[in-house]
Amino acid sequence: MNKKEKQNRIKELLEKSLLPKEIKNLVKKNLNTYKEDILDSMLESLARESVAMDKLAADLMRFDIESQKRWNDLEIEQLKTADDFVENALKELTS
Repeated sequence: MNKKEKQNRIKELLEKSLLPKEIKNLVKKNLNTYKEDILDSMLESLARESVAMDKLAADLMRFDIESQKRWNDLEIEQLKTADDFVENALKELTS
């Protein structure tokens, strides 16, 4: 990857980054002045952050889906319990 490609990739990763806006702007403003080893370091750090955030997003999505399923299962169980209670109460009243 040449220097220009690294700079472009850093810009892309900065868009998704959780870094404060001021720091993002400062990095973008000075991107042409950084030496290649600094670009490599930034690229590696931003890529790691991106991977970690993608993993976190997937974990949160999975948690949300599992939580919703548990709530749905609980709702069904509560409805069944209520139906059983009403049915038993009616049997007692009619016997």
